Amino acid sequence: MISNIELEQNILGAIMLENKWYFETQGQLSSKDFSDPVHREIFEVMCLKFKHEELVSPVTLKECFKNHAGLKQLGGVKYLARLCGAVVSLFATREYIKSLRKVTRRRELQKVLNTAQTDLLDDEKTPEQIAGFIEASLISGDDTSESNIVSMMAATEKAVELASNAHKNEGVVGVPTGLVDLDNITGGFQPGELVLLGGRPSMGKSSVALSIALATARKGYGVVMSTLEMTPDSFALRAISNQTAYNGKGVAYTDAKRGFMKNDEATFFFDASKEIGELPIEILPATMRDIGSIYAGVRKASRILSGKKSPVGLIIIDYLQLITSQSKDRFQQIAEISMALKGLALKTGVPVLALSQLSRSLESRENKRPMLSDLRESGQLEQDADLVLFCYRDEYYLERDRPDTDDVEEMVDYEAALKCSKNKLEIIIAKQRMGKIGTVNVDFNAASNFLTDAVRSAINY
Repeated sequence: MISNIELEQNILGAIMLENKWYFETQGQLSSKDFSDPVHREIFEVMCLKFKHEELVSPVTLKECFKNHAGLKQLGGVKYLARLCGAVVSLFATREYIKSLRKVTRRRELQKVLNTAQTDLLDDEKTPEQIAGFIEASLISGDDTSESNIVSMMAATEKAVELASNAHKNEGVVGVPTGLVDLDNITGGFQPGELVLLGGRPSMGKSSVALSIALATARKGYGVVMSTLEMTPDSFALRAISNQTAYNGKGVAYTDAKRGFMKNDEATFFFDASKEIGELPIEILPATMRDIGSIYAGVRKASRILSGKKSPVGLIIIDYLQLITSQSKDRFQQIAEISMALKGLALKTGVPVLALSQLSRSLESRENKRPMLSDLRESGQLEQDADLVLFCYRDEYYLERDRPDTDDVEEMVDYEAALKCSKNKLEIIIAKQRMGKIGTVNVDFNAASNFLTDAVRSAINY
């Protein structure tokens, strides 16, 4: 294993001699940088003491390690004093930390290559999956901490630019969703954002994602679509149906699929297909199911879209629970996938819209509108997401909860509620890191997967 014990000793000793080095280099160093398990524990105890605003020295650490088996093998608590004696120069500590980070990166690369070498002997792993794993590991492990340092002047200039663009574009500074009310609240999807779109089955998640994808592409932004639940031709069929509604005469995708179209509808459908075919959208195959393959697919699709003069503006994952992971524990799988998707957004500088199934437990509540606690399997999803949206259709539940009663007044109230909820969909903004939360009401036609802020009288469903 690649390591540099001398560097580790110098850094630990320097921090014990001068606690200021911990605070000056905070964020640049973590316990994983220490290959020796004893050194790693010493650093973790240091961090805990600093968190509680306590002094760190060989004396204050002595009590924590007096019965430590690993430290006894190195000479016991006297080893803490030896670490201080190993310090060559306090002023070189910052450079030592940079050097240790490089050692850590080499160690991580060694681990990636060893894993890839093992995978090459596994006939169940395709070359594309292995290459994707290597690429994703290289991207996610890239140390850009130094390049992320920004002066206040540069940050101010960027803030003024964003405000100016928002003013010129009436509030929309990111990628537009095609839904005016949603854009007014969010300002569009921002570069580097992870956006979660959650909902129970039949709530319209895929339709909302499709509508946003088409609206984004119509504005000239490239879109990379990972459809893990449907084939590319099924996605295209729904997209064409959406386009017919957008053009003024909705043709249900189920009718198109079964050939139940009148001659004029068929003409309308085929004309719409030409428009859809020209949109800058690249669809990843469903075989790209692990995060490494998706990373590689996004890179390839980005090159294709750049060649078409439509740089990627949005990445959509439908849906994240279908992404595979090497972790055995489901909680850890979702946590890793969530962090990887956030990493993808940050590395590409493009918003990632990830669809997510919600916990079945909400079905037992009287009010079935989703909440953040309904995100399935991992709190990491809520933590990583910059924006959390939920889809909800009251019509779906009312249709399945028809009262069994002879009470005329109760039935009148029920029919009125059902009529009011007809073709309505709520997009609930449950979390927005830099903005308000609330609910956006849109008109929704499931047959054509079409959403709009208000009913367009020209559309004939």
